[in-house]
Amino acid sequence: MSVISITAALIAGLHAGFDSPDLTISDPAPAPVLAPALAPPQLGEVMTWASTWLETGTAGIALELTQAGRTTRWRWIDPRRSAGDSASNEDRDTAGKDTKAGKRKTPKPDKGSQTSDTSKNSSRGNSRWGSQRRDGTPSNNSAGNDGADENPTESVEAAPPAGGLTEPPEASLDTPPPVDGAPDPAPDVPVDESAVGGDPQPAPDPDPAATAPQPVPPEFVATVGADSMVTLTEVATGREIISPNRMPLWTPNGGFPEEDSLPPTVIFQPKTNGFDVVYQFTNDTGVVKKIGNVYVGGIRFGQEIMLRKFDTDGKELVVNHNNSNYFDGGNSYPYWYYSPVIVAREGNIVLGASMCYNAVSYQHNVLMRMESPGGKFTEGGRNWQMLFQLNSKTEFSEAGNIQPGETRTYKLTLRAEKLKAGDHENEWLRTLVPYRDYFVGQYGGVQYERDPRPIAVFDVSSLGAISTGNERGWNGNERLDTHGWGMWVDRLAAVRDRGFNRFVMYGAGGMYNINRENNYPFQITSPWNQFPVILNTLPLLQSFIQSVPSGELGFWWGRSVQVMKTWDTPTIEILDPSNPEHVQLGFAEMDNAVLAGATTIGLDSVAAQGVWDTYEWLTMLHERYPQVKFIAEPLSSDILHTLAGTFVYGTRVGVDEAYNIEGPIVLADFINQGHEVWAGISANPLRILEGIPAGDDIPEEVIRLYMRRLADMGYVPFVQLGVTLNWPINAVESWNNSVPADLIR
Repeated sequence: MSVISITAALIAGLHAGFDSPDLTISDPAPAPVLAPALAPPQLGEVMTWASTWLETGTAGIALELTQAGRTTRWRWIDPRRSAGDSASNEDRDTAGKDTKAGKRKTPKPDKGSQTSDTSKNSSRGNSRWGSQRRDGTPSNNSAGNDGADENPTESVEAAPPAGGLTEPPEASLDTPPPVDGAPDPAPDVPVDESAVGGDPQPAPDPDPAATAPQPVPPEFVATVGADSMVTLTEVATGREIISPNRMPLWTPNGGFPEEDSLPPTVIFQPKTNGFDVVYQFTNDTGVVKKIGNVYVGGIRFGQEIMLRKFDTDGKELVVNHNNSNYFDGGNSYPYWYYSPVIVAREGNIVLGASMCYNAVSYQHNVLMRMESPGGKFTEGGRNWQMLFQLNSKTEFSEAGNIQPGETRTYKLTLRAEKLKAGDHENEWLRTLVPYRDYFVGQYGGVQYERDPRPIAVFDVSSLGAISTGNERGWNGNERLDTHGWGMWVDRLAAVRDRGFNRFVMYGAGGMYNINRENNYPFQITSPWNQFPVILNTLPLLQSFIQSVPSGELGFWWGRSVQVMKTWDTPTIEILDPSNPEHVQLGFAEMDNAVLAGATTIGLDSVAAQGVWDTYEWLTMLHERYPQVKFIAEPLSSDILHTLAGTFVYGTRVGVDEAYNIEGPIVLADFINQGHEVWAGISANPLRILEGIPAGDDIPEEVIRLYMRRLADMGYVPFVQLGVTLNWPINAVESWNNSVPADLIR
């Protein structure tokens, strides 16, 4: 490669804004430091730059440039020299990411991370920031180093409600990871041949201060007072986004006697553009204690704000306190909210807060709500506050209390973001990077293989088919109790010929006739044992699925965590993974399903069980049936979404419009990249949405249109209608568009 061609490549790289992957910024000091990105020159301006030296060597070339009295050295390194280092660094980056919570054994590989490189590359064109951070410096796309959450050298002290704020621990989850690899050597010293006396003289080194990286100043600064109340100030304007309203960072648990709650040690940690608050509870009493409430009080937003809704796809809703006390809305995690976060916006200022805690081990929910308090809490004028109620009375868990001798740690994180013209539409996700990093470190990534292909759905039995002589409601001419699987195989084959190769069956064990309120029953396959024709024809079903290229058979497990010990019973017991009888009854249903060739099981109504128990139950199912994928319904939390896909309704009518699907589940895209979400398309809602009279056929082009809309938002179409696939309608990897490129893991 000639010096001229190399110089041309360098100039082209400079014109592109120093964004070439083959350019490495270096400093004459022994340890390399990143210089801030200079303003990209126009081609016509390049020649006005003073080129002090240009040299070539076996490792590459080096170029020193001066602009406005500021000198920066650039070095192009032969990629063949650094290939080995890059590979070893990649190995180190991959290691150590599989830490889990609770009783998990060695985790399975993170399926989402296997395609992360492709995701990053393909997503750059969709991001307005490309491969650079917002300050112009190159992004390393590391989940653990977002560049906006550096640790301070020391923490600020303040007094908690009881016991006083204390110094932070010596190490925390936020400690930056060590930098892999040895520093690049500085380039050879250039020679100034114009020196007086004829002998070449070394050119003077540039001022190290001029080439050192210039830190990006924070846009917001947080402090805490002796009253244990926080102030968050916008640096540019001096506006106090948060200021004391007399609500402390912790209060006793509402709805219980004050003495029942255990006051924590509170540690305030200022962070770039926000703060963390660590709550350490040590129960050195002899009685069980409750945890209490965590607040971020005194948010100085106006009467009307925008609040994101995380029990659906994360859309923004308008909230207005109308100059009066407001305690409405909100929801609980991990029962209904995808993650324990609150994101509120006024104008271009976004506040994102999260509660980092081990829900599987601590076994309790968190109620989250945006409030506008009254009385003494209106100090400084009416304001807003964020509530995180730990183990709230509305969905109380006795196991969630703090036992004598037990110690727990919780961390509240809050970050502020000032949105700017040209930002990614979901730039607010940056405020939740601390939670994302905590979650991935605690639970790992997605542990199943995502399948984007649509699914055809069949009802083996239904309530409408129940009659005298057919008390289990077996459907139509394909009655399973009299014909076995033969006619169902014919029906599946016809749908295969219309372009489907994934199939799910509802009501495979029949329906309850007397106790209809308990449909769909827990027993999905064990009733087959009473009908020899069903068991004898199972090989037909197995052979068919094996004949379909990449064929997938699934059963929907009705009331999957509500154990019913006898047929058509009024009695239900919530499945306890520590109860051997419950476990064996569950395994009995699964054994027959696997015998039939099932590799997918839908888990109905998992919200009836505590998420910590569902997590343990799913772990047991994974270990016993590693070839099976599970799909949890309704929309599950981020915790369960690592072990199972989830289900939403893609066509809804007659319900709160706020629950309708309008985009991808943004938090799932951000936290659990590689996830799978099914979206149901049903006949009656679709007729209403499209103005089609009841009973009329729905045109296939309408069905395909809805399938495509959902697939383009990242949902796997789950279709209970007859339709031919004229072309593949597969769910896209929605995180490539919904997440800023440098935040994709």
